[in-house]
Order: sequence, then structure tokens, then C-alpha cells
Amino acid sequence: TAVMEYMRRVSGTIKSTRDAQRLRLGLAAAAILEERSDYRDILASLASLHRAATGAGIDPAPYFEEVAALARPQTGRFIRDFLKRDGIDITEMAGFATPNN
Repeated sequence: TAVMEYMRRVSGTIKSTRDAQRLRLGLAAAAILEERSDYRDILASLASLHRAATGAGIDPAPYFEEVAALARPQTGRFIRDFLKRDGIDITEMAGFATPNN
């Protein structure tokens, strides 16, 4: 979908701590899309955003929490639960969000 493509593009533009607003926008898109898409696609996109933020020196947890607090309760839980995953799991999932997969 166009929103999934948007989240992939956003992930690719997060390069420094100055790009935190881009992370926020990508997470907002995930919160909107979570209600309408296969949860596995959303997990891969969240992983891609998380990995990009971490690589840029941004702690993604506060941004995930912020967007989760603004989302519908079920969607908020989905986003918060993502933060419980370990780094290896997130890295593996992020690989599924790349355009080549």
C-alpha cells in the first residue's frame, strides 16, 4: 500500500537525531495502518523504523510510547508490545521491510 511504502521511505531518511520528527510521522502512519493491514507487515515496518532510529542515535522508545498513547487502545497496546521484543527479533523483522524482500 501507499502507507507501507511511505513508512519504508521514512525509515530510509532517518539519519541523525535531527530526524526524530520523521520517526514520529512514520509511527503515526503505522498506528493508522495497523487497523487495516496484516499485522506482520506493520511489525516489519515498526522494526524498520526502530532500527533506523537506533542507528541514527535516537532512542525510539519515547516516540513509540507517544504515538501509542495517541492511538486507539488496541493499536496502542500493539505498538507498546513491539517494544518488548529483543534486538535480534527486531533486526530480523526489519529485514522483511526492505524493498528487496
